[in-house]
Amino acid sequence: PEQPHRLREVVEVASRCTSIPMTVKLRVGAKDDKKVAHNLIPQIAEWGANAVTLHGRSRQARYSRLADWGYIAECAEVAHKSGIPLIGNGDVLSWEDYHNHTQAGVDACMMG
Repeated sequence: PEQPHRLREVVEVASRCTSIPMTVKLRVGAKDDKKVAHNLIPQIAEWGANAVTLHGRSRQARYSRLADWGYIAECAEVAHKSGIPLIGNGDVLSWEDYHNHTQAGVDACMMG
């Protein structure tokens, strides 16, 4: 993100203020050519989040192309090494989509 220190503050404070599990939802990055989620996921785990939901498109892409499930799978590996579950998001519109993506390494999928 453009202000990673702000993200850190929000995650740390929110994780201390609640007794229920807290997830953080990210996009792959702000721009198509600069994916940053793989760098943020280990930090988010350290800051106290219980899971990360990763939307497979950049802010720039919006809904103009399909979610990048290859990158989501890469980030799932990073998340697992960091001890935090990863929920994949983007273009999950059927049971088959859900099944295929969870078989590729994410812990769960967000439908829609």
